[in-house]
Amino acid sequence: MRIAFLGGTGGLGEGLAMRWASNHQILVGSRSREKGIALASRYLEVARKHYGREMSGSVEGRTNQEAASDAEIIVFTIPYQHAVEVAKALRSHIPKNSLVISPIVPMTKVSGSYTYSPYSVYDSSKNSFAFISAAEAISREIPSARVVSGFHTLPAKGLSRLEEEVNVDVLLASDDEEGVTTVSDLTKEIPGLRPLFAGPLAVSYLIESVTPLLLNISKNSKLKEPSVKIV
Repeated sequence: MRIAFLGGTGGLGEGLAMRWASNHQILVGSRSREKGIALASRYLEVARKHYGREMSGSVEGRTNQEAASDAEIIVFTIPYQHAVEVAKALRSHIPKNSLVISPIVPMTKVSGSYTYSPYSVYDSSKNSFAFISAAEAISREIPSARVVSGFHTLPAKGLSRLEEEVNVDVLLASDDEEGVTTVSDLTKEIPGLRPLFAGPLAVSYLIESVTPLLLNISKNSKLKEPSVKIV
């Protein structure tokens, strides 16, 4: 599969890109093609060193627009402040029925603690504003795409250490059953990860809000890279 990471410069994008590079064509997107190429080159070097002859995938650098246009699956590894803006700008470049994965978590830091900060949208039927998750906000901007919400609570640094098995659960939400199946299969390709379906896209806010909770636990209880495991 061709999997694009838009803004794939952060820890999560790096980790997932290198893990999936074992079997898939990875497109690392950036606002600058030069930066995308440089990052892709670094990811490819690490992946080849780890997988050796067993690696059948590849890693290439593109602009965000180029990556989105040429991908089957698009992962929005973009800071939440810019996610909606980027989705709107790339709407016409994303092929119809593309599978979009949103690991985005809108949150703010106040007095040293993290708080979930969902997007505010105007509901004309009620003449009032409503709060929605990042995944729902992206789905509104790209209505032709199939959006799956997931990968919010993965320990990004651990994911980038390819020699380590990340033994955690991945919570998924979507209105598209086929999309959930595809993302679940991709999740299972990474040793130690277990995909769990949480429900329709409307419950994404519940999953997204777990991330600031984990960050607060990490800080206040001095736990390194806490994540989620359902037992």
